[in-house]
Amino acid sequence: MFPSEDWGRDYVVQNRTEPNTPAGWAAFLARTPWSQSQADVDAIVRIQTDATTDPIVARHGPKTDQEKKAILSRLTYRQWLTDYMGAGERALLQYQRLGHGLLGAGAQAVSAGDMWALGNPGFRGLQLDDGFFVGIGRTPQFALSPNADPTVAWPDGNASLLRLLVGKLIPGSIGDVDGAPPTQETIVRAEADYTRLDRPGNTVRIRLNSLVFRVKPGKRREPAKVDYLLRGKAHRVRGRHVVMACWNRVTAHIVEGLPRKQVEGLCYARKVPLIYGRAALNDWQAFAAAKINNVSPRGNSLFWDSTALQVGARFGDAYGPTPNDPASPAILTFQVVATDHRATPQLAAYEGGRKRLLEMSFRDLERALVDVIDRTVNRQGGDFEPERDIHSIMINRWNYGYAHELTSVWDPSLYGPVAEQPQVIGRRPYRNVSIANSDSAAFAYTHSAINEGHRAVYDLPGR
Repeated sequence: MFPSEDWGRDYVVQNRTEPNTPAGWAAFLARTPWSQSQADVDAIVRIQTDATTDPIVARHGPKTDQEKKAILSRLTYRQWLTDYMGAGERALLQYQRLGHGLLGAGAQAVSAGDMWALGNPGFRGLQLDDGFFVGIGRTPQFALSPNADPTVAWPDGNASLLRLLVGKLIPGSIGDVDGAPPTQETIVRAEADYTRLDRPGNTVRIRLNSLVFRVKPGKRREPAKVDYLLRGKAHRVRGRHVVMACWNRVTAHIVEGLPRKQVEGLCYARKVPLIYGRAALNDWQAFAAAKINNVSPRGNSLFWDSTALQVGARFGDAYGPTPNDPASPAILTFQVVATDHRATPQLAAYEGGRKRLLEMSFRDLERALVDVIDRTVNRQGGDFEPERDIHSIMINRWNYGYAHELTSVWDPSLYGPVAEQPQVIGRRPYRNVSIANSDSAAFAYTHSAINEGHRAVYDLPGR
C-alpha cells in the first residue's frame, strides 16, 4: 500500500513475484510509484541485489571483516542506505519499518550492524562472515548463533506457557482438556480454577489483584516488608527473600533505599510501545474477491505496520479446519510498533510513539483499521462492510511493551565491560531483595525473563 499522504494518491501493488535479480526487481519496481524516479529504482535494485560493489572499500579503502563491522556498528541503517547505498527519501520508504518487529524502531534509530546481522538488505557487497562483532545487539547476536533454537509463538502469546507452569506449580488449578492434562497445543482450551491459587495449604500461592506499592528490604537477618493493596485496603507480608520480577523502572520507585547509581540503571530503559490487534470476521469473502491476504505500507502515514488475514490458521490440533472457504469465519491480525520515525535516539523514538498511542482512542484505532481495508480490499474488487463483516475487535495496546535492547549507535556501554551496562548495574541484589524481569537483561523474550528469574534466585543472600 502506497498511501496518498506520501505518494500523492493511493497505489495498491501486488507483492513482488519476480525473481531476486536486478531484472526482476526492475520489473517489480516498474509496477510501483517508484518508477517515477529512475534514481529510486536504481537505489532499490542496488540495495537488494548488488553483491559485487563494496561501499566501505570504495569510501574508506581496504578494511578487514571486523573493521567493516565496526563501521556498521556506528551507523544507523538510514545512514548506511543514504550515505553508502545512495538511497533517497522515497527509496527509504521500502526500508523504514524493517527494524520494527525485532528492534522496536525505524531505520533512523537502529544500528546498521544489527540490521546486517538480522539479514536485511543492503550489505551483500561487503562479503562479511557470520561472526560477532563488538557492539552487536542481543537479538542480532541471537540470530547469528549457529545453535539458536527457532522462535516459538503461541496463539495467545505467552499466556499458554504461564498457564502450563501454573498447572505444574499448583495441581488442579488448570483443568484437563478432553479428559487429559493440557499440552502446549490444547492449553488454550483449558479452564482455570482461580479458587485454588491462594489456598493456605499450597506450597505455592498466587495472590491476584494485589498491587505492591512499597518494599522495605530487611537489614541483616530482618525480613523484608512488602506492602500491597487488595480491594482498596493496604496489607503487608514479610519474607526472608523477595524477588522483584516487574518492570525495572517500577522497581526503582517502590524498593526503598536503593543506591542512586542503581536507580539510574533501573530507570535507563524505556519500553517499546506497540499494539497487537485481532478482528474476528464473520467471513472473508471480500478479501477473496480482492485477492488480498496481507497489506503492508510503503510510507510513514499509514498507521498499521501490517494487516493480515488468518484463514483457518492453526496451532497443532487446537484450531481448524485449514484452510476454510471464504464464507467461513476468519481472523484479521493487525499490529504496529508505534515509533516516531523522525526521532533519535531509540529512546526518543519510543517516547514519540507512546505519546501518539496515548492520544488515540479505541475508535481512532478502529478507524485506522477500516481505512486500510477500504483503501485496499474495497478498491481491488472486494465488498467489505465493517458493520456487517466484523464480529468483534480486540486491541492489546501496550504503551509500555517490550524491553529496550541496547543499540551500539546510541549506547556506548555496549563497547565496555558488561558489568557497566545499565541493566546490569540496575539488577544488583540489595540486601535480601533481588531483581528479575527481561528488563534486567535488556532482552525482550520469554526465555530471557526465565533466565533472569533463575539468576535472581541465585542472587539472594543465604539461600
